Amino acid sequence: MYIKAKQLRYFYMSDTYDSIQTDPYIRFSLLGEWYSDEAAEEVAREFGDTAYYRVPGFYFLDSVVSDSIKKIDVTCRSDYDAQHPKGTSLADIVLFCGRSYYDFIRNGYTVVDAEKNKPENENLCKYIESRWSTSDEMGIDNPWATVVSDTLKNISYADTKLLNSDKTVLWFTKRPEGHGTFWFDLTVEMSSGLKFSVPVTYQYDR
Repeated sequence: MYIKAKQLRYFYMSDTYDSIQTDPYIRFSLLGEWYSDEAAEEVAREFGDTAYYRVPGFYFLDSVVSDSIKKIDVTCRSDYDAQHPKGTSLADIVLFCGRSYYDFIRNGYTVVDAEKNKPENENLCKYIESRWSTSDEMGIDNPWATVVSDTLKNISYADTKLLNSDKTVLWFTKRPEGHGTFWFDLTVEMSSGLKFSVPVTYQYDR
């Protein structure tokens, strides 16, 4: 089901998943409104999604964002480390990870190479494989989605088309030099021109 993003929902920042210690990550989703049947057909044509009914068993298990992400940035309100003083972008050390249906549709409803864009971060791989497996009771993934992953500095935002709206992760690949409570600002700008900004806080104890 296609949606037009209207709101960013920040869930939490954590460093554990199912009691497994991981690198800290921010989890968020994009909320929006469904298109009318006529408008949805127009969006489908725009992305070449015109023959889905011919693919047995193919359907979106979750909402899919019709507009791509134009830019994501994370800044810290205090000095993060020597290379990232107060207010500077952390785009070179924050890894984006999401799921996109765009390759599957663009390739004629053919499953793309499962290894494409596989993250190099071992903890992130574990998170994705466990949280976004086909057996997930929340039904938030299926075999047709492709992992889109790179640092915020290097990611090609053309690859953020048709993202699964429900689960997106920003992985911190480097910890700060200090300890204590850190405040971050997460900003997401959509191709539609909408811009979302939310504060994020996290307690670094180690």
